Amino acid sequence: MECEMTETKTHTICIAAEFCKGCAICTTVCPEDLLKIDHSRLNTQGYHPVCVDDAQLCVGCGNCTIMCPDNALAVDISIEQAG
Repeated sequence: MECEMTETKTHTICIAAEFCKGCAICTTVCPEDLLKIDHSRLNTQGYHPVCVDDAQLCVGCGNCTIMCPDNALAVDISIEQAG
């Protein structure tokens, strides 16, 4: 899976824009309201994919990963933070 990776101090956010169908489920479960549908672009399937508004504010809860029906999002917690 090719993804757009954004790293914070504690975790990495990966968005596979080509898998995203723009359903916006992830935007509703983000407690920080950081995920937005990017209406400025289309993926090869013709959908507006999701993007992260300000990754540094992400708490790494993983709600987006759990709820995404297309597995287009992943949040990986760093080893140092998890341990």
